[in-house]
Amino acid sequence: MGKAIIKEVAYFVDLSVLIFKKALPGSTIGHAYIVLALFANKLYFDFALNKIKKLKNLYPDRDERFEVLRKRGGVSWLFALLFVVVMMVYGFGITYLEEEVYYSYMEPKFTEAAELQDSGKLDEAMDIYNDIENDNVAVPSIHFNKGLIYEEQGEYDQALSEMNTYLSLEPDDQEAKGIKDEIKAKID
Repeated sequence: MGKAIIKEVAYFVDLSVLIFKKALPGSTIGHAYIVLALFANKLYFDFALNKIKKLKNLYPDRDERFEVLRKRGGVSWLFALLFVVVMMVYGFGITYLEEEVYYSYMEPKFTEAAELQDSGKLDEAMDIYNDIENDNVAVPSIHFNKGLIYEEQGEYDQALSEMNTYLSLEPDDQEAKGIKDEIKAKID
């Protein structure tokens, strides 16, 4: 009976993990969910085990004890719902903070890379752009500038790829469309 209770709680923990990993792919939040899921399962297991031990003392007859367990067992839907709500608030809060922290780190580095690019230090600029690029937070300017560097270095396929990525994020940029056409002409 105790394992059935634990499986129901684990179901809600796993469901919330799946929901947030789908909503926030690649986010650092996944690690927190794994730790919380393991902790929640352990905590609930200990809670259920203690309840069963108390019932064993109160009801020494096995059949009578199982009947009481059937009646008292189950999951508190209120706490399961509360857990999901808390995890949603946590998930969206972490996502917001992750973006804020990223921008505070990225902006001065981006400026440094742009200055290096303007002074012709393309490899150094590219290293910084690659370091500050983040899969969770799209910064179109990074792709635009990397495209320009690749074009200047004669790596037209990579330049075209970066311009395509930029244009997927900024589809109305006419300058980038013109640069993309120039790169395509160089490939052909």
